[in-house]
Amino acid sequence: AVENENTDFPEYQGEINFCLRGCFTSAAGVKADFRRAENSLIRAERSAHWVQKQSGTEPPDFTDEWKDLLFNTFHDILPGTSVDHAMREQQDWMRGIIHAARKKEFESLNGFLANSTVKVPPTGKYEPLAVPHFLLNPTNHSGTQLVELESCLDYRPLQAYLGQGNNTPCELLDEAGNPVPFQRLDVEHDMWPDDPWRARVLAKLDFKAMSSRLVTLGFKEKPVLAPVTSRFSATENSITNGEITISAAAGEESLHITRNGKELFADNGIRVTIFEDNYGSWGAGSRNADPAGIYLKELENWKIETVKVVEKGPLRAMLFVVFSGGRSQLRLKITIEDGTQKISLSGQLVWQERMRRLRLLLNPVKHAVYQVPCGEIKREVRGDVPGGRYQILDNNWGIATDVVTSFAHLEDFFAINLIRGCRSASYQATPDEELLFRPITDYGEHRFQLLFAPASEIREAAETLNFPPVQIMAWANQ
Repeated sequence: AVENENTDFPEYQGEINFCLRGCFTSAAGVKADFRRAENSLIRAERSAHWVQKQSGTEPPDFTDEWKDLLFNTFHDILPGTSVDHAMREQQDWMRGIIHAARKKEFESLNGFLANSTVKVPPTGKYEPLAVPHFLLNPTNHSGTQLVELESCLDYRPLQAYLGQGNNTPCELLDEAGNPVPFQRLDVEHDMWPDDPWRARVLAKLDFKAMSSRLVTLGFKEKPVLAPVTSRFSATENSITNGEITISAAAGEESLHITRNGKELFADNGIRVTIFEDNYGSWGAGSRNADPAGIYLKELENWKIETVKVVEKGPLRAMLFVVFSGGRSQLRLKITIEDGTQKISLSGQLVWQERMRRLRLLLNPVKHAVYQVPCGEIKREVRGDVPGGRYQILDNNWGIATDVVTSFAHLEDFFAINLIRGCRSASYQATPDEELLFRPITDYGEHRFQLLFAPASEIREAAETLNFPPVQIMAWANQ
């Protein structure tokens, strides 16, 4: 009927507005749980349908989990503007979605392996068998990935190698019995460190799109090893792969990431900075002259407390850096890989601040491309804006993340908004001294991952960051 009227309706292309911008950052814990629940569901569905394609097994039904997740997109849940106890209840719900998705994914893959031939290398009569590790790439991208694997070398400590730790010989082989390049890592536990019982390695594996690998990790007196050449070097407070260098120094305020000696993201290094944020969970809204979060007062640059080189190659190097400020702390594990320009930051934030906002400050950019639902959009300086799994800056670099967060796209800097310590379900800009009894969102521990990569690689890198290979320890079944 409307078409027959030949009415010339106005057309608008672009974003209409940004409403209540505080919501883009409020309740970081809720937003992180939502993204992880969403990622877990997507990966589990992909894994289950891969099993169906391989074996004809009917995949599990994820309808209930998707309904539960979609309920949590509702206002005021995902925006982070509910009362405190309601948000905690919704986080319980979303974490239940994560568990349900993982359980169905595991049951699908484990059932597939139970009906598959899984071979391990032959050993002597009284020698321990190697442990098979099944891995599935749940993305449509092919390429080389570094994957951490850990399993027992025997069911008891290997007495002949007491005190030798990572010098206990082990072997990593692929499906055809060929050696796989790997880097030895410290095992995750710190119990009985002198007892050689387990091995943890960083394996370099090639994956095809939506495909699986099967490797075996086991004790071997005289292992066959793949040659690995290291291009890494390190000092007391820096790591480099010959192109990308990460450095930091205790007592300073900046983390330096350089490429061939030139700062990549901030002329004087990346800063972790606290801003005053006296607004409630909706932000300044329409009742204040600062609806875009542009004029928040900068209060303090956090200082670097600890710097330690944890890994030195040959496949990956890691620098551990701790920033401290106020009553809070940010612990970063920063890694670079051999032969790539990607820089990964794994963050653990312990947050104890009221009416404050924490940002990672980078150089200003004129424009950036943001991943949004069903597409991308190019924005110029607009104040606080929401972002998706990746953003592409005008310096030909991109940022990927595994949580729902926002960005401060300002004249003076471009920033990643990590967290707000705002009052729950509050619209007031009342001085906090009058409302200390009101709960603050996000007290406690928060974890996130960031990844910097060249713009041409960031879309694929974001997919891999959010959907890493699925790992299951299998068993010999010949």
